[in-house]
Amino acid sequence: MAKNQAKGKNQPTNQYNSISELDTKQKSDIAVWLYEIYREYYVQNHAIPTEPDQHDALIRKLIQKVKQAKIRIPDKQIQLYYNSKQSPLLKRLKKEFPDIANHE
Repeated sequence: MAKNQAKGKNQPTNQYNSISELDTKQKSDIAVWLYEIYREYYVQNHAIPTEPDQHDALIRKLIQKVKQAKIRIPDKQIQLYYNSKQSPLLKRLKKEFPDIANHE
């Protein structure tokens, strides 16, 4: 029986244990949403998130988008994914907004 199927029902629950188990499209969607959320924060605040509560707010927004898309993955996995993408997000943001170095 596949990991994403409920016992004894033959109906998928669509529950995944990690980001790596998601379909390519789902992973891509999450990556796009994450950058959109991170970028939106920078545009609104003219600063990158540095405080834990700022990061938590962005993680909550990402979790909300994932749930709206009916992608069932533990919140902790989304938090781990967010944390692992901090450096690439900042690098991408600096390419789009070269003046970030002056705001850090």
